[in-house]
Amino acid sequence: MDRREILKAAGAIAFAAGTMSAGRDPQDRSRRTKPRMIKPKALKQGDQVAIIAPASGVAPESFDRALANLEALGFKPKASEHARGRKSFLSGTDAERLADIHTAFADKDVKAVWCVRGGGGCPRLLPMLDLDLIRKNPKVFIGFSDITALHVAISQRTGLVTFHGPVGTSQYTDYTRGRVMEILTGSATPPIVVKPSPENLKREAALFHPTTIKSGR
Repeated sequence: MDRREILKAAGAIAFAAGTMSAGRDPQDRSRRTKPRMIKPKALKQGDQVAIIAPASGVAPESFDRALANLEALGFKPKASEHARGRKSFLSGTDAERLADIHTAFADKDVKAVWCVRGGGGCPRLLPMLDLDLIRKNPKVFIGFSDITALHVAISQRTGLVTFHGPVGTSQYTDYTRGRVMEILTGSATPPIVVKPSPENLKREAALFHPTTIKSGR
């Protein structure tokens, strides 16, 4: 192949690549665009907090303990319609659990959406999650374990900052209460350094002793 043929081949490849790019669905490109970061408003004492169970359900006494935990933090917990349900390994049907998420975000009196526990089932809700509703009603969303599926979807598609933190039924030690309130109420002066819990540092297992993989802020 001489120089002229090489140039022709290179031009054809460039043209084909440009044509494929130009013909790509604009919505496809928009999905790859990182949304603008949205920070929810800081919480304050007396705020109403919706308790939802988007994954597995809990026993009645565990649910009552979750309500007591949030009351002890100074909030007014509001149990969502289906949050006390227990159907198989889930708290309710996909439609019921999804409805509680949407209702909590749409409720103007609710300032935070707190998951009662993790477990399983959240990935099943992602295709039906109303991300526009969540984007237009930004508020604190908190939970961990299976709730991570919702955190990732909400973050990637709406830009809302969510909080991977204790669920309603977690054990709220003095350390946990202090760190949660610092972050969610904005009571601490940035930069906030979250130090390991004294309880974990007393344990011998390496998993309880955090290591920095990549530094950052």
